[in-house]
Amino acid sequence: MIVNMLIVMGGVLLSRLLGIVREASILQRFPTDTAEYNAYVAAFRVPDFLYAVIVGGALATTLIPVFQQVWHDEGEQRAWQVANSIITLVLIILAVVLGAVALGAGSLVQWLYPALPAEQLRMIAGLTQLFLLSPLLLGLGGVAMALLNAREQFGLPAVAFNIYNVLIIFGAIVLAPMLGIWGIAHGLIAGAALYLLVQLPGLWRAGMRYVPRFGLRDPAVRRIGRQILPRLVGQSAVQISFIATTSFALLLPTLQAGPLNVAYQLMLLPHGLFAMSLVTVLFPQMAELWARNEGAAFRETVLRATRMIFFVTMPVAMALAILRVPVIRLIYERNDFDPANTALVAAPLLIYLTSVVAFAVSEPLIRGFYAMQDTRTPVLIAVGTVALNVTLGYLVVHRTNWGAPGLALAFSIANNLEALALLVVLLPRIGGGRGSGLARSFTGALVCTLVMGAGLWGFVRLSRGALPMITLAGTYGSGADAFLLAGWLGLAGVLILALYLGAAALLRVPELREATSLLRRRRAAKLP
Repeated sequence: MIVNMLIVMGGVLLSRLLGIVREASILQRFPTDTAEYNAYVAAFRVPDFLYAVIVGGALATTLIPVFQQVWHDEGEQRAWQVANSIITLVLIILAVVLGAVALGAGSLVQWLYPALPAEQLRMIAGLTQLFLLSPLLLGLGGVAMALLNAREQFGLPAVAFNIYNVLIIFGAIVLAPMLGIWGIAHGLIAGAALYLLVQLPGLWRAGMRYVPRFGLRDPAVRRIGRQILPRLVGQSAVQISFIATTSFALLLPTLQAGPLNVAYQLMLLPHGLFAMSLVTVLFPQMAELWARNEGAAFRETVLRATRMIFFVTMPVAMALAILRVPVIRLIYERNDFDPANTALVAAPLLIYLTSVVAFAVSEPLIRGFYAMQDTRTPVLIAVGTVALNVTLGYLVVHRTNWGAPGLALAFSIANNLEALALLVVLLPRIGGGRGSGLARSFTGALVCTLVMGAGLWGFVRLSRGALPMITLAGTYGSGADAFLLAGWLGLAGVLILALYLGAAALLRVPELREATSLLRRRRAAKLP
């Protein structure tokens, strides 16, 4: 497990770093307040919605538990038959739906964003039609990833998504000067194609041989179908929330959909680096434990993942909140991305970060339900979360002048309540909250984070006189300023680690001992 988690964490870390480079490359040519960038963000919502609804996480989280159970109960050949049926059905459904949407893209975009000028609507419609290739390629790639993860093969999926980011960066740097925003779009489609192709050799080595098979009467396929329906409803609701938030942002007096999107991507950094890495590795194990009726081990796996996420994401969220201005400046602020753009991103980012812990903790809790082959309960909670988010977002736009930070606040309130609801419902299902250690873990991580935050805040205040660029009031240029700011952030990083780990050691936080034990076991495994 440790090796697999390190592989996934390395892949996710590289993916997040490349994601930052990708966004920075795009924003150097198309800053957040340009019509082209806002059209790019708006156009991607419809294909992203279709990908998430038809396949995306919905199929992976329902396919893996059933695939594992069939493999365990009926054998390898039977499991690959189920996989072939799913791939065939996904291919047919995607081709039909995406073709229909491509034909009606103009009308659909006009309906979604009625307040925009005709020229921008035409740009969004054209980009949407091109982007519709991505759900097909990413959807099949997502099935490949789920099957490889089920066989505990994580290397190729980690590589594949990084290649996807590299091709988008290529589009931004090489193609965009010639083709404008369309160069980035073409890079994205090329990356989606390679995301699928890179994983195919792994499936071949795992023993899969694709043979078209409908399998509509196959009991396992039908079980996946029954379980995926509520999951699709939940995915649809989440994507509707994203589209609604983008639409609300486009209604604001200034172009704020772009800054809101950049802030959201930065917020995902701590979430993706640890939470998604952890659940990617643990989910197949959770599904297998449940299939074998090992309830005690299943419960401990879910709780341990939740406790570790508390321990890791809380200090990262606090550090990013305090250092958000210098981080945004170092990554993005150059050329046409000026201090005004930094301010537009920093404001909603601060609000988004109040939901990072809840957003991350939701991942193992939701996967716990899915491993139990219960897709209905978390989906009902998700639908309520989305309804609250959209309602609050509507009120922000039409009843307040809070702008993008208000939309981020709506997201934060809804997702914190979602995590609380998931905990309240799941804990009794897996044996109750007594003895779970969650309250102690949360309290310990919070105290250590507050100690670290106080020390970091003092460091920032002491540094402002010598380094005014770390605040919005100071001026920042490229070149030497960037090296100076990077060095200062490196010192801040050392301070963060020293304060947080030191406080955790003094308070004897159990998660620190557990993390140390895992590292020792990993080091011992390398010894001859």
